[in-house]
Amino acid sequence: MIELTTGMLVLIVLAAILFQLTQFVRVGHETAVRARSLAGELALQDTPYSVTAAYIAEIETGPDGKPYTRDDEFQAADPGLYNDGILEPLAGDPADWNTLDAVPGNAFSELRASASPISIFGLLRGEDNDDVDLLPAVQHLLYRAESIRIEETVWMPWTRGVY
Repeated sequence: MIELTTGMLVLIVLAAILFQLTQFVRVGHETAVRARSLAGELALQDTPYSVTAAYIAEIETGPDGKPYTRDDEFQAADPGLYNDGILEPLAGDPADWNTLDAVPGNAFSELRASASPISIFGLLRGEDNDDVDLLPAVQHLLYRAESIRIEETVWMPWTRGVY
């Protein structure tokens, strides 16, 4: 009787965890679809939606030990360093920029002249989130919270009204 009770309890816990995981996957998929839909709508507009992005100098890995995750600390960089450290060295000599600037449709010159490089890259962001309510069994055994928030961020290129 003890073995049967223990076995049933284990099966109930495993079923609850499996059901909870399927809810996480379903909600994660739904939020990703909504985020992609929003980014897709923005990508098809005739003029791009203004998006700002932070310049990152350094990243301090958070408690999970994985870089580039939500718990990391980002130290902001000076936007001028982008021009000085990345774009300016593209021309071997600063005088070579005169030659590059004369080339029609030179994307590097356009990028160098822009105050907001992200608008030149044409990346648009779609975001969505949703909460997943935790089952009582999962709350009591694994994670003491009523719900967990699932967040999705999607970046898409601006199509410039192509379609």
